[in-house]
Parts: sequence; C-alpha cells; structure tokens
Amino acid sequence: MKNKKIFTTILFFIILTIFFKLDFRYFNELSCCGDDFDYYSHAYTIAIDRDFEYENQLLEPNDFTFFKNGKIAPLGFYGSGLLAAPFLYFGHVLDNMLISSFVSYKVILYSLSSIFYLYVSVLLIYKSFKLLNINVDFTFLIISIVGSGLVYYAFERYSMTHVYEAFTV
Repeated sequence: MKNKKIFTTILFFIILTIFFKLDFRYFNELSCCGDDFDYYSHAYTIAIDRDFEYENQLLEPNDFTFFKNGKIAPLGFYGSGLLAAPFLYFGHVLDNMLISSFVSYKVILYSLSSIFYLYVSVLLIYKSFKLLNINVDFTFLIISIVGSGLVYYAFERYSMTHVYEAFTV
C-alpha cells in the first residue's frame, strides 16, 4: 500500500513535468497591464510593499486600472495575490541574498505558487472523497483535473485565479 502511494505520487509529478515550461520564468518582472499583472501587483504590494498602495506598480491610469480620488489600483481582485504573496516574499528574500543572479527568484517562486496550490488541491479533493467514503482512483482524479484546463492556468497563466479558486473551494 505504501509503495502504491509512492508510485502514484511519482506518476503525478511525471505528468506535471510534462506540462512544465521554463521560458516564461525568465522575465524579471511582469509588465503592465492586464489580468496577470493585476494579480502580480496585489501579491507584490502584500509581500514586499506591505501597503496596498499601487503607485509604484501602476504608473498612470489607463483602461486596465481603477482610478478614483487620486488613488490607482488594479481591476482584478486580490485573492490570488494574497495566496501567492508568501512565495513572492521568499523569492524577494532570495533575490536580495543572491544579488548577482541572472533570474528573478520573485517571478520563479511566484509562478511556482500556482503549481503548489494545484498539487494541494488535488490532494484535498482526494482526501475529501475518502472522508465522504467515495472510492475514487487517484490516477483517474489526476487525469480528470489535467483534462479540466486547470493545468493550463497553473503552468502557462500562473497568475490567473483559476487554480487559487480551486484550492479555496
């Protein structure tokens, strides 16, 4: 039984590595404007600025920002930024420690947060089925989630809310 769990976990990681893509993690920062940048701005202001003021992320009002009473803010909600903030903070700490690095650990760890939450979501769904005494094959559950499109949002559009919403549900 223990060997089956280890095999299933290794199989899950192998399936996930098929989708793993590295080229988008070479950016030093996400650039304005759009949904991805909105959620990154929330994570950045929570983890690094700690102020919920966006003047240093959003330079001027445009169609992709909320502007009222001289204050500027992203249009997207802050939920995914709140969940990704610890990863961004740890990446910021690594950036400060490894100053001569060619890559931004902020962006790398921020992008890996959605993969972490996807993995935890699968485990929580599986555990929920077990608590409800519903027999579900773990491999079938993985295939169902991979086929649902969540993997796309975890690996390609890692800043979007889909994986974070699945985790919170």
